[in-house]
Amino acid sequence: MVRGPSTLLAMMLPAVVVLGADQNDPTLPAKSGVGIWIDVDTPADKYQITSSRGETWDLVMSDEFEIEDRNFTAGEDHLWTALDIPDGVNRAVGIYTPENAITQNGSFHIRVDSREIDVSFYNVWSDVPSWTTKKMWYASAMMQTWNKFCIQGGFVEISAKMPGATNKESLNSHVTGKRWDGTKDIPVKPMDRIPEIRFYPTWPGLWMMGNLGRALFAASTNRVWPWTYNECDERYRTSQRISACDANPGYGLNPYQGRGSPEIDILEGGGSDISSSIQIAPGMPDEYRLKFPDMQYERTNYTDPQGRKGQGHLFCYYEKTCTTPGANMADVPTSAFASRGHKSWYQGLRYAANERCTPVQALKQQYEPVAKAQNGPIIDNQWDVKTISSGRDLHADLGLIDGKGPLHWGINYNGTSARSFRIRQTLNQTQAAAPL
Repeated sequence: MVRGPSTLLAMMLPAVVVLGADQNDPTLPAKSGVGIWIDVDTPADKYQITSSRGETWDLVMSDEFEIEDRNFTAGEDHLWTALDIPDGVNRAVGIYTPENAITQNGSFHIRVDSREIDVSFYNVWSDVPSWTTKKMWYASAMMQTWNKFCIQGGFVEISAKMPGATNKESLNSHVTGKRWDGTKDIPVKPMDRIPEIRFYPTWPGLWMMGNLGRALFAASTNRVWPWTYNECDERYRTSQRISACDANPGYGLNPYQGRGSPEIDILEGGGSDISSSIQIAPGMPDEYRLKFPDMQYERTNYTDPQGRKGQGHLFCYYEKTCTTPGANMADVPTSAFASRGHKSWYQGLRYAANERCTPVQALKQQYEPVAKAQNGPIIDNQWDVKTISSGRDLHADLGLIDGKGPLHWGINYNGTSARSFRIRQTLNQTQAAAPL
């Protein structure tokens, strides 16, 4: 059994936006003066915050999960619904049930049970859509606010504990305080990077998706997720279900207006592989993308100019260890992209280090050499701490943080854990992920 408690979910909006939104809101205010989506157990000092840029933000939704044994079955809770459905995507091996969504001792828990379950579901992704019978091996929970609470933007704050095997019997080195390197025990401090991913086998997520689609309800997401496009382009017309080329989309939708359901993953992953991402379609045109890994360069008997051996597979771009020129980072090395005559991917994305982790000397950076290299030719195909931002992004913003300084975006001054940029791409989709 794995549990991950969540103690606070808060949604903030700029004060000026909240006041504007309330002008046409037919909802009567509560006599208590507390917003209708704000949990009465939320401390009053959380109702308003000041951002690092001096902006005032008002709280519009919160949930402290203080009520014991809440029932999240469909129709029972004002805010959440715990799905009762098998997971039919990503080769899933589990189902979701309301019984696995639990409030206890002031926290929300998702419980994972190991058991055999025979399920039948309609598979819209098969070559010929039909009913499918499959054996599942786990029961878990998925909570949604779909069609209950929706937002168009704001600031989300979540206090959560990620699941893992952290009991003494697991021999997790972060529990025992040491790990074996093959010859001796090495001390492991609480804030050291996780050395053994096997103790964190699950992949939980805290994420948002456009309300036109509903996660796991494939008929609502097919050709709707993760589109966010409002131009008529014949190349994408058949792939985007609600297209700006369509004079009569039906369902009360506006003619000639493209719609979709993009996805923002606030956090997902496990152990040391934690990411935040945005998934949108259509994807970046090929002439602005990374190069695809090529087995000509990734075979294990290939050696690149820096003396690195090929990885033996094509999934090297996840860790940016490809030996294929241009398959790790946009415009790196310079020679692999020179024929394009323009920069690739996005420019000016911002990255900052997580200063809570134990510093690593080899990851420490200084602004001057990275800034100098950013405008010159890059020779190496892989990341170099002296020439590329901590985000593994050549075009990262290196300006002063919040315009004040003295520190710069994209520079890992202390060698702590830094976010890095990954690009995953399919024919019509782009997923930009920034792992911790």
